[in-house]
Parts: sequence; structure tokens; C-alpha cells
Amino acid sequence: MEFVGKEVLVKGIGRIDILAKKDNRYVIMELKSGSKNPNTQLLAYANHYDDPILIGITEKEINDSQKLNNIEYLIFDELKRRVDIWLI
Repeated sequence: MEFVGKEVLVKGIGRIDILAKKDNRYVIMELKSGSKNPNTQLLAYANHYDDPILIGITEKEINDSQKLNNIEYLIFDELKRRVDIWLI
């Protein structure tokens, strides 16, 4: 993945926490504290990009009933463990 930017402004909606690019697709990552649901923001941002990859990263796992099929969900500690393994 190629880093594009952080706090990337999407006019009329807000700021994408982390924007990256994988091949020719944008990757939109939304960070949320606790178990706040990132769905609304991710879907709003997705309307401004062609077939983006959507990733919600939360401190605590959100309820399965709130998860959507087109969004990948990660818990911050899980992501940190993966990064630690990659860096070894």
C-alpha cells in the first residue's frame, strides 16, 4: 500500500483519517475510539471514490450485528500485533 495522506478533507463530509492506495484502488481507513461504529463515515467517504477499500479500526470490537460486508474491521491491538510481527 502507498500512503496518500492523513486527515484528507472530503468537502461537505469531513476528514478521512488515513488515505492510502493499493494498486489502483483507494483505501479509506477510519479510526474510532472505544467501540464507536465507523460505518456512516466510511460509506459517506466511499461515495467520492471509485470502488474503494474500506477499513474501520476501533479500540474495542464492535457488535457483529453492526458490521457490514463491504467493510473490513480491525481492533487497534490486533493491528499493532500484526505490525510488531511484520517488523521482526
